[in-house]
Amino acid sequence: MFRVALKGLVTHRRRFVSTLLAVVLGISFLCGTLVLADTLQRSFQSVLSTGNASVDTYVRHARADNGGQRGGGGFGGGRQRDRIDQTVVDQLRVLPGVAAVEGEVQANGIRMVGKDGKVLGSGGRGIPSRGTSWRTDATLNPFKLAAGTAPMKDDDVVIDKASSKTSGLGVGDPITILVPDPTVFHITGIVTFGKEDSRLGGTDALFTLSSAQNLLGAAGKVDGVLVHAASGVTQDELAASITPTLPTGVEAITGAALTVETQSSIQQRLAGFTSVLSAFAFIAIIVGAFVIYNTFSIVVAQRTREMALLRALGAARKQVLGSILIEASIVGVISSALGVGGGLFLGSMLRRLLASGGIKFPPGGLVMKPNTIVIGLLVGVAVTMLAALLPAFRAARIAPMEALREAAIDTSNQSRWRAIVGFVITAIGLVLVVRGVVQKASNPIGFGAALALIGMVILGPVLAGPISRFIGFPITKFRGVSGNLARQNAIRNPRRTAGTAAALLIGVAVVSFFAVIASSLTATTNDQIDRSFVGDIAITGLGGRNGGFSPALGGSIAKLPEVDAVVPIRLTDVPVNGQRETLLATDPVALGKVLKLTVTAGSISELAGDQVAVADAKAAERGWKIGDRLTATYPDSGDHTFTIAARFLATDLLDADMIIPKSVDDIVTAKPRERQVFIKLKSGVPFASGRAAIEAVAKPYPTAQVQDQNDLKTSISGRVNALLSIFVGMLALAIVIALIGISNTLQLSVFERTREIGLLRAVGASRPQIRSMVRWEAVIIALLGTLGGTVLGIAFGWAIIHGLGRDNNLLFSVPVRQAVVIILLGGLAGIIAALRPASTASKLNILQAVGAE
Repeated sequence: MFRVALKGLVTHRRRFVSTLLAVVLGISFLCGTLVLADTLQRSFQSVLSTGNASVDTYVRHARADNGGQRGGGGFGGGRQRDRIDQTVVDQLRVLPGVAAVEGEVQANGIRMVGKDGKVLGSGGRGIPSRGTSWRTDATLNPFKLAAGTAPMKDDDVVIDKASSKTSGLGVGDPITILVPDPTVFHITGIVTFGKEDSRLGGTDALFTLSSAQNLLGAAGKVDGVLVHAASGVTQDELAASITPTLPTGVEAITGAALTVETQSSIQQRLAGFTSVLSAFAFIAIIVGAFVIYNTFSIVVAQRTREMALLRALGAARKQVLGSILIEASIVGVISSALGVGGGLFLGSMLRRLLASGGIKFPPGGLVMKPNTIVIGLLVGVAVTMLAALLPAFRAARIAPMEALREAAIDTSNQSRWRAIVGFVITAIGLVLVVRGVVQKASNPIGFGAALALIGMVILGPVLAGPISRFIGFPITKFRGVSGNLARQNAIRNPRRTAGTAAALLIGVAVVSFFAVIASSLTATTNDQIDRSFVGDIAITGLGGRNGGFSPALGGSIAKLPEVDAVVPIRLTDVPVNGQRETLLATDPVALGKVLKLTVTAGSISELAGDQVAVADAKAAERGWKIGDRLTATYPDSGDHTFTIAARFLATDLLDADMIIPKSVDDIVTAKPRERQVFIKLKSGVPFASGRAAIEAVAKPYPTAQVQDQNDLKTSISGRVNALLSIFVGMLALAIVIALIGISNTLQLSVFERTREIGLLRAVGASRPQIRSMVRWEAVIIALLGTLGGTVLGIAFGWAIIHGLGRDNNLLFSVPVRQAVVIILLGGLAGIIAALRPASTASKLNILQAVGAE
């Protein structure tokens, strides 16, 4: 039977080419994700080994926080901590076993402005732009001067070589740096990070320690202290000798521990990124499994007589079963091996994509670990074998008498048990989804959606006939005989039609789901802006949480005669009662002039001193009530106690659940930045002239975007749509695999119907009519999957929005335009997928086709 299986593969090799391609693409995506993750990890390890190469002990505050704008210890980033007193540096310098000591201050979001006026850096994407104090000891300094000298005065700065090239500025040139106020410095030196021009693409501005303290931190404070051991002193010995000398609340860890800690933090961040990519790879593999299943199902159906003859000649059922599984294993091994190789190519493409977004990689090839190869091979072979298992069992059940039949008859749509099981599973899934919506729980919704999808796949052959009849009806009206034949071909093989459409259904369902979520988020934000924002202009800072602009801009705008109110919006992430929260600092009195908030208790406009307003949902989640005292831990000033004095309904415009007076933030935050400024013009001031005056004042602040209400909506929806485009781009692979499945199915169908097509040609059908018949059959199959996927995606999106989004007042919105485009593209994709099989069918020799078995 092994020889029979090999003979079958060789004889029908064209049948399995598309099946191979489906597996190759899915495994390539999976392996490409693993390759990218391993390459990223190596890149960050390279940064750590360069940045912390001579750091034997790191001294820092013992209390850690997850938020803020500063980087953590080491060049890999990490958890933000309170600053420590600079006197610790002098204390450590005189200890035995210490060869070098360096206090350090650093902050993210420090942006440089090039000669052309453009802001350098990733702007919140990729490696952050950073400002850092210059390490005067060469042993501890990972930056190497490529030109010029180290900073000596407070207005001196050293920049990385990559930024020098991008900005067009070099040694001796003045440069504007947003710290956050636009400040002019003189470039005294250009540096490399080790041997690289930059720190993985991040920009670095390096100041004297005193300048960094004034600009980025607090006078007399440092973020941490780096210590290099004397010869013969181990890291553990040095840390142990330093610890007893430290003030309360300050700790010393070894350089190795710092590296491990930072690597763990990086791996956690990468895990989320790679999990998203792996999820899309999983979808692509599942779609590929449907293609494999459908291909083997068709092949088994076409070889019914062959299998029956083998049975009649004495082959046992297990031998027939084994022959199919041997074919599947060969296909799985070959396609998985090709997929592993394709993973290197896809990893390279993903690396280029990240590089365009600001994340650079050190020189060197991609990292292909042995476990990546093993995972790719095992997953590919396992998926292929599992997808072929059911068709193999079906082949083993073929009776010897089937050899007398001329063709296989598909009766899957007549299966009572299929209908019962499919409806039961679908019903259970829908009940779970409804339960999740009522209970506002994600697990029942997700599990129920998966069950409903499985139920729909089982019901596919039962529903494929009626739905194909409906979809194909208009085609019969304007394509005549060709359209009618296409419709009948789709109806008479319901299992094939359903199996082929199922692969496309899954991909389209996920795309439609994300489209609904994006549309709903955009609709909710637009509604909140329309109902809540009563100001005239908003100024938004670029760069996300690490961005923003100087508070001086708001002060300058407030002096304009055209302006009635200026309301700053500052966001700070700090622990509140031990859990990280986002606090919004603003002018409580002026807030009502630009924003309508629904206050459910107390008064926001009367907030004063150490009072705080809390969103209702957050208060319910944490069990807070009016009068409760909350402790917020600020990195610059330590613990600060607030009293809850008001409650309100949250809004996406504020992006925070807690509001405090700006006057308090001025005290507890050393270097505040405005995330946004909302502005109300005076009555009677024309909008155009008011905006022009504000834009003139904002011009020196290149990270400040002046926006009207429509601009604000566009910028918010633009971020959502950008995220959606990434998801759709990732899912495009699954849809491509599904289209390969349609093409493969039709190609096999043409082989099966060779005699039928020959007879059609013999009775007068032209080649264009044959091509049209195959193309419109593909359109019916594609629309079946596209329509079903669109409906399911919208339904699951509704469940998520109404289930999990009710507390956030999310609006459900169907992206009608996108849905129509998806459906039209589905039909067009069907035509494209049918090009090869349609061409094959139209070129069949009439006499040979009529005489075919």
